[in-house]
Amino acid sequence: MRGLLICCFAVIGLASGALAQPADGKLPFSQDELLLLAAEQIPFISTAKTGPMSYPRSEGALPLEPTWTSLGLLAAPPSSKVPALSEGLSAGVWQQDQASGSWFTWAAGTVARWDDGRLVVVAQNVQSSDFHISTKAGYVASRESGDEDRIVLHSLADTGRSRRVVLTATHLFAPRFSPDGTMLLVQRSGGVNDGFDIVSLESGNVLHRSAGYWASWAGGSKSLVFAEITSDGYRVKDSTLKVLKLENGRQYFLPVSGHYVPMYPVFSPDGKMLAFVDARTGGVVVMDAPGLGAEVRP
Repeated sequence: MRGLLICCFAVIGLASGALAQPADGKLPFSQDELLLLAAEQIPFISTAKTGPMSYPRSEGALPLEPTWTSLGLLAAPPSSKVPALSEGLSAGVWQQDQASGSWFTWAAGTVARWDDGRLVVVAQNVQSSDFHISTKAGYVASRESGDEDRIVLHSLADTGRSRRVVLTATHLFAPRFSPDGTMLLVQRSGGVNDGFDIVSLESGNVLHRSAGYWASWAGGSKSLVFAEITSDGYRVKDSTLKVLKLENGRQYFLPVSGHYVPMYPVFSPDGKMLAFVDARTGGVVVMDAPGLGAEVRP
């Protein structure tokens, strides 16, 4: 989904004091086809009595991956097709930094911020569109491929010229900073190695390693949600959600009402709602965040 976009950028340092959304309301993408729940709706929604809300996948639509932003819940990360960029090239995606509210994308080896109709470079020499940014942490994290994959941190203080490798292994992908900017979640694939690592940004040590799929931060930096699946090699046949508590390493079942096969589970930033893709239908399901179930025993 993420490809190369060719464009020339002026290298400008990262601005401070960014607003949660541009004052003029301009966005670098159209949200019409992506917005499932507008932000102003969410505080008034409870599915405790009505049951989960389901949003079917449109015929011919790309696979969905629910994403919480200041706009609300999007069905998938928005495409970064920008009119100023060359046409006919594969599009990347936009991601929103929680701390600043700004939107960022990858293009031609750089990470750039949308700034009132302009793209402003914040990090250079970022080899992959598989990246994540945290202005709170002060870094861009990206995956670099080779005989082994490397997860690299690019400092925002000098537009990415300072860099350090924090993790090296085969089949690493999807680095994601914790909301408090102190840790990095990295997914692993490759048969028996399927799972995820939690890395300390300060020490570079792996704090936790676990099996599981589609791990994401669970409404904060103290726990994660992920799925344990049964697959026939072509499709997910069954899935169980679990929550990992980082303070003690314990895991708990996350019971989901209804006959769903959840993939890509994501909590809202306040931890009050849960969204996921139902493998049976390909649509998105949204519900009040369920309470933890029994502890997972070895």
